[in-house]
Amino acid sequence: MPSRPVRAGGPVVRVRVLLLALSVDALPADPPWDPGSHRWPWTAAAGGPAGDTRGYDVTHLPVARPSRAGGLARAALARVRHAGRADRGGDGDGWALDLRSSTELPGLLRTTDVVWALDAGTEAALATAPELVGGRAVLPAASWPAGGRALAGLDRLLEEVEARPRGGRTRVSPADLRRWRETAEGLSAAGLPDALRPLDAVTEALRVHRVRRRAAAADRAAVALDAADWPQDPRGASGLAGRRTAADLSLGTLRWEEVDEDELAAVARAAVRGADEALAADEPALALARLGDALSLLFHRALHAEVPRSPLVEDPAVYLAPLRGSSTYRTLLMPGGASAQPTAAPTAPAGRPPGDRPGVLVVTGAYGAFHGGVVAALRQAAEVTVKDLAAEHDALSAKVLDPSTLPALAALIARVGAQGGGGEDRPAWVDRRLARQVAGVAASVEEALAGQDVVLADWADPATVWVSHLCPPTTRLVVRVHALDALDPWLHLVRWDRVERVVTVSEPLRSLVADLLAAVSDVPVPVEVLPHAVTRLPDLARDKTQTARTTLGMIGWGRRVKDVHWALDLLERDPAWELVLVGADFPRSVNPVVEPFVTRLRERLASPGLRDRVHLVGQVDDVGEPLRRIGVILSTSVRESWHVGLVEGAASGAVPVVRDWPLLASRGGPRTLFPDEWVVDDLDQAEARVRRVTAPGAWAQEGARAREQALSLFDPDAVGEAYRRVLLGVPAPD
Repeated sequence: MPSRPVRAGGPVVRVRVLLLALSVDALPADPPWDPGSHRWPWTAAAGGPAGDTRGYDVTHLPVARPSRAGGLARAALARVRHAGRADRGGDGDGWALDLRSSTELPGLLRTTDVVWALDAGTEAALATAPELVGGRAVLPAASWPAGGRALAGLDRLLEEVEARPRGGRTRVSPADLRRWRETAEGLSAAGLPDALRPLDAVTEALRVHRVRRRAAAADRAAVALDAADWPQDPRGASGLAGRRTAADLSLGTLRWEEVDEDELAAVARAAVRGADEALAADEPALALARLGDALSLLFHRALHAEVPRSPLVEDPAVYLAPLRGSSTYRTLLMPGGASAQPTAAPTAPAGRPPGDRPGVLVVTGAYGAFHGGVVAALRQAAEVTVKDLAAEHDALSAKVLDPSTLPALAALIARVGAQGGGGEDRPAWVDRRLARQVAGVAASVEEALAGQDVVLADWADPATVWVSHLCPPTTRLVVRVHALDALDPWLHLVRWDRVERVVTVSEPLRSLVADLLAAVSDVPVPVEVLPHAVTRLPDLARDKTQTARTTLGMIGWGRRVKDVHWALDLLERDPAWELVLVGADFPRSVNPVVEPFVTRLRERLASPGLRDRVHLVGQVDDVGEPLRRIGVILSTSVRESWHVGLVEGAASGAVPVVRDWPLLASRGGPRTLFPDEWVVDDLDQAEARVRRVTAPGAWAQEGARAREQALSLFDPDAVGEAYRRVLLGVPAPD
């Protein structure tokens, strides 16, 4: 049974308020907001006799104490004078003398961050004697009525926002959003002083709301709560600016092509700076939360995953500079400094006699299943166990970083450090409850790792992150990175000094991953290329149908990154051509970023010029059958690592036409792994190639040549031997 998700309690964000008045009459008649609020806990104090009360606890600050003969008379006179000062609107000097003599005030101030003066006399007294409050912020009386109402409304609102995920109600209605926005705007209208602008409380409420599967509601809440006129520097440091920008990207109101990269970098730097400031102030939980805000923005998929260009791909060192310079990031992942070299490989399988078959654990990934061919190859020379840790543990199944990620990782690292006898100087990142949850998942992962000689972690994902921190130093750990995972933050949470090497499936990815690692990590880890092991390639050569020669095809098309519009643009170049799309369609409901793409696609597929020429084939177990209908196999993606469907098509005898994948073109693109003749730079070249290879006298020969090239370049036996050599150091037995 899958384990429950690991949930972090989050940083404690509070501003403790003292409501101070010359007399009880100046205090609000009813509690202004919940005195037990965990954001703005408050107490009230006033001068005057103890008999005056309100509907809540009030600390009375006596104006005089009888201590010797005549004391009672002097006390009575002092009370009369005090009442007179209150009636006249305040006497700053006299009230200041009373406050100086109070024995209760110092105790109240020890648990106070902000003093709110509720009348002119108190305001004047604190101005006369500022030393009374010890440098704490003092809010003027004029800010109280509207400011108190605004703060009370926001406290109720944030309680509602945080309660949504816990209560199971996740839908945020338009009426909710209007009300939330009006409450946030009310803070600006009330002129609430910066000392009580609750930026950290607002941002933390959004983090609580943004648990997995509730992201869209949290994004809409971020837009609503950011409606207040927040001071910009604290807005950046709190992480709210990062959360808002990420929300705009997720909701599609900010498109990747509209992003000002300098502004985005500034927002990310501000959140990282806020994290480091919190760490320096001994608030490690808040530091982790703000670092998470920065990572969520820097690695937002709308910026990198399905777009033709990305600053992360083009210049990782510059783009990731804020992360590399973060003391929070380095303290989290490299306590006391990581080893300068990756773990050395054992000279013989640990705990096994020389010559015995080694034990290999293949940890499958959360992103997809491409491990079958590798497992088949390794089983010829090793005892292989396949483990899907993401399916077993919800904490390891995420594809997108959420606010629980870094606290859970911090608890994991602290656990590993404590087991190793270290960690005494580490910050107290997390509470005991979270530590217990993490310990349960970690014990399960350690059990899977126990006794293995080699671990292959497929995909850089949460499971690989945890495996890297828990893998015994005597076990060889190899990480295989594909494409999307290289653009996500998990790669930068791996403990690289425990990783022997990284495998990628193509040269463009090798180049990118090497640069990504060098941009942040000081650990030199070898990165090399091993193509996908597709064992069924030799079985895909089957007789083509009579219409295959002029039929284009795609294997896998129901994601925006595949850019099926490019294929439709090509199809429109000749009315005699048809198109077969094999694989899952887009889901009925898509996120706002993809929605315009899908809407336009539906319109095009229903258009008179295309509706009878495009044939949708769903998911199939035997891809060889629909490939019989395809004479030209297309790769139209903006990003690929290797493109299994394309190679399968070529192995079937379909002629490849490969778009020069825009996101990776600067790193060599598909020309680094396929014959140059397969690759085209634009639609004009694609049209010319299709016309040339589908000419009646050329197509059969071109198809046979493509099949020969595919089997020669990616022969499953040769690829399998390469994996055995790299992972085991041995070929398959005869």
